[in-house]
Amino acid sequence: MSEITLTINGKQVKGQQGDTVLDVCTANGIDLPTLCHYKGLTDVGACRMCLVEVEKERNFVPACTYPARDGQVVKTNNEKIEKYRRLILELLFTERNHLCAYCVASGDCELQSLAYKYQMDNARYQYSWPNQTVDSSHPFIVMDHNRCVLCGRCIRTCDEMTGAHAIDFGKRGWKTNVCADINQPLGESSCISCGACFQACPTGAIFSKASAYKGRPEECKAIQSSCAICGIGCDITGLVKDNKLVRIDSPDMAKDRGLLCEIGRFEPLYSKAERITSPMKRNSKGQLVNCTYAEAFETIGSKLDSIENVAGLVSGKANTEALKAFADLMSKTGSKSVDTLDGDDYRTVIKGMAKFDANANLDMEAKLEDILTADAILVIGTHLVKTHPVAASYIMRAVSKNKAQLVVLDPLRNAFSFRAAVWLKPPEGKKGLAIKALGNAVLGHGLSKTAGDKNNYSAEFKEVEAKKAGKELGIDVHDIYKAAEVLAEAKNIVIITQRVPSLRRCLKARSKVCICCLPRIWPNHRLLQII
Repeated sequence: MSEITLTINGKQVKGQQGDTVLDVCTANGIDLPTLCHYKGLTDVGACRMCLVEVEKERNFVPACTYPARDGQVVKTNNEKIEKYRRLILELLFTERNHLCAYCVASGDCELQSLAYKYQMDNARYQYSWPNQTVDSSHPFIVMDHNRCVLCGRCIRTCDEMTGAHAIDFGKRGWKTNVCADINQPLGESSCISCGACFQACPTGAIFSKASAYKGRPEECKAIQSSCAICGIGCDITGLVKDNKLVRIDSPDMAKDRGLLCEIGRFEPLYSKAERITSPMKRNSKGQLVNCTYAEAFETIGSKLDSIENVAGLVSGKANTEALKAFADLMSKTGSKSVDTLDGDDYRTVIKGMAKFDANANLDMEAKLEDILTADAILVIGTHLVKTHPVAASYIMRAVSKNKAQLVVLDPLRNAFSFRAAVWLKPPEGKKGLAIKALGNAVLGHGLSKTAGDKNNYSAEFKEVEAKKAGKELGIDVHDIYKAAEVLAEAKNIVIITQRVPSLRRCLKARSKVCICCLPRIWPNHRLLQII
């Protein structure tokens, strides 16, 4: 991208071709007030707080949507602009019921901060005092329409970052509100409870039940960490006050793995388990008692020294850093016996792949970010919205934003079913047969991109086999062919499975098509196994 030069407030500043005026101001440390702008979201110019004066333009323009051009002359501050911003603030305050003294966000509200900045101690317009509702039907989140400024940040976050698009604007005119689905209560809607909307909200319109009135961010200590609940390892910021966890946020929702889910954001706040604050070891009576870290390490070291053969077993849900640290620890003991609780599943996948490719290894596994670059996604028997919601968000974003084709193979309805290009519904216990039918459809019609597949497998993979399997499964064979065509024509496929269906039986029976054989059929695929 080429560099451009602008004159802002009498000073020359640099920007990049394609930037907005707000982007250039931000990059050069020029402060502009905003309400509807949020990092990582599409700008819509809804709040009009970032109005600036651009030479040769008849009216003020919103800096967040106005493209920066080489040679532009911009003023971000003068008496007239300040008057407009003050007027906009007064209109925002009089439109809804912004009673700061009672609001959960008081002291941490962007609207309130702007009112202080522009010394808005009164409003020249009549307050409307609309009769707005408070939706507290959700188990974790409250939506208070009295505080809403209709900036749309929550809606764009739910759509562009989370991919769920569970909320949008509803009604018209001065009755416009943020609605869940078709004006349903939030707790009964398709909301996936990730909490991204309340973190993006600039006022107290959306807030967390568990965190309300427990402490403002400036009163809390911010602790940077990683979520330890699953192996994705999302970055988190824990806000702690009086040695109690008040709130969990994402440090940056716009970056890779910046999203949080219901499990990582809310569940630790509701945990009632007794907290262990120090190491513990067993005394001579076999009872667990508190000890120092030095005593704990000494006890562990002496035990390991006295044992000739040591094996290490760790949860596969641990993040990469924790797994590496554990492997390093075990290597220092001289042990080569290190495994995860689900390691056998991974080795079974590799063993199955090796039937067709002697070089198959774990490098064929996908990263979470690969989902966003895939043009086809095959999801087999996994309900990620419940088990791994962040991975589910990546799939929903890939489908809604990147137009990836989604194929779901699952007998049960889940959050992906209505988003799928094809939904194959085999009976319970017959996922393996459905995968075989899918493979037969690919190879029988010559759809495989691997050279020679049709010739090599024509004796075993033919159209009649796919039809026979489809009849046994009760699936329309045309759906099987359609799914096969979607996957065969894709350049980058990600296959996501929670457990490898019937894989050990497949290996034992030497069956020719199962999940482990897919790289042979679709060589451009990557496998993401969610445990």
